[in-house]
Amino acid sequence: MEGMTVRGEGEVTVDEVRFELFRVLWKYSKYDESVKYCQKFRLGGMKFDSEFQISRKKESIGKFIITLKYISCSDRFASQPGDEQSKSKRIELEEEESVGRKLKSHLPPVTIFLSGQEDLITEYKTGKWKFNRVQTVVGGLYPFFEFWIDFGTNELEDKIIVLRMGNILHNQTLCDVKFKFTNGEEIGAHAAILSSASSVFAAMLRTDFVESKTRIVNIADSDMDVFKEMLTYMYTGKAPNMEKKKFARSVYEVAHKYDIELLKNDCVNLLTTQLSNSNAMELLVWAQFHSLPNPIEKSEQFIAKNSQELCSQPAWLDFMKDHPQLCLKIIQRMARLL
Repeated sequence: MEGMTVRGEGEVTVDEVRFELFRVLWKYSKYDESVKYCQKFRLGGMKFDSEFQISRKKESIGKFIITLKYISCSDRFASQPGDEQSKSKRIELEEEESVGRKLKSHLPPVTIFLSGQEDLITEYKTGKWKFNRVQTVVGGLYPFFEFWIDFGTNELEDKIIVLRMGNILHNQTLCDVKFKFTNGEEIGAHAAILSSASSVFAAMLRTDFVESKTRIVNIADSDMDVFKEMLTYMYTGKAPNMEKKKFARSVYEVAHKYDIELLKNDCVNLLTTQLSNSNAMELLVWAQFHSLPNPIEKSEQFIAKNSQELCSQPAWLDFMKDHPQLCLKIIQRMARLL
């Protein structure tokens, strides 16, 4: 049976787990190491519709070669469906080298991941990915392979999406949740976006909390500017005023309360780049309180390296008195630098 090819064997399921990121699971209903299996599947994204073929053949005992290649790719927005221009934008993948060169300027950007593999060797030619030394994953009733296909988006498309999402918040368009602050200020937002970005808001707005019924959330422990910066990040993935307004620590605290991990990371990264003689001791104390290893390490290093100037400041005496353990660690670092 060696060399035999079975087409259309097994089941391919496709899930779009986020914008333009697809999880592809190929399960075999039959399994014979001597047989080459092939299967086609289609992905429908926001911009491109793509058809792929996946195949598997034996390489050595327990190891296989998995090949994934484009069959066709079409730009959905090139023109109206069915007209001649649209047809000309559909690219059929063939084996000829001349066609391969032509495809380079038309295929959308794509990254392929193959799950659960070690010691993997990957080869790529235009429109075709080849994975060597692949092990079949066994789970449930049938063996399977799992791929992640990420088309991503280009920079212009990203900017347009971010701009539109930012405008929805800025213009307060069709808001269904209202945040009220102690100084009388208020701002609206959208339950769907809040719930997708924060597990805390998801629980608050979907359960028996009073906020799920009134859709009014009273904020007593955060300023409007800080809270709005967090909301802006939830809508756009960016915190545009954090560096200028120097309130990264406050933004971190509100992001921590509402479980927005990526924003917390951005705050920590920004704070470590803003270390100076005027804020290093204060940042170290704050980082110690929040158990943040990276800013603790960076702050201790900075203080030790700049100890000659910092130790002459009046704040150093207060620091020694109020935080003797931190002071001892810094003195030990200073000694190692001598």
